[in-house]
Amino acid sequence: MPGRTSPILLLALHLIQLAQSVKGCHFEPDAPQLVCLELDPGGCIALAYRHRGSSCTHVCNENGMSCVEAWDPERDGCVKKEQWGCDQLASAMLCHCQPSATQQNPLALGLIIGLSILIVVLGCILWFLWSCYRRRRALDRVKCDALNAHDPVPNPA
Repeated sequence: MPGRTSPILLLALHLIQLAQSVKGCHFEPDAPQLVCLELDPGGCIALAYRHRGSSCTHVCNENGMSCVEAWDPERDGCVKKEQWGCDQLASAMLCHCQPSATQQNPLALGLIIGLSILIVVLGCILWFLWSCYRRRRALDRVKCDALNAHDPVPNPA
């Protein structure tokens, strides 16, 4: 049947995408594209197909990345035929996508989340201690007033 992709090809695409995602280039598993094996230190080249009227800017953005370059693929493969702009509309295109900073360094994202949680927890602890301190002072004042009312201090005259 024309237009159907074989399950073996899909499995191969998913395995390639899994390998690429470890290097910082990640595409959604159900996205209709082939991640070519060509990598640069900060991105990857993907053959995006079945994106009628789409652009590499759109393909990269919907996968959390940004477009660096785009090409017309030769015979709908991973061979670059003609250089395009990232906003060129086509149904098949080679897209050079650059991961965002958090995708390139997952440790940075973990650190940001961890610090955010720490700040919230410390804020809650400080608020709790402050409210306990204020309640304690209020109770001490009430106790003092009660003691003074029952056992007035003699007035030295």
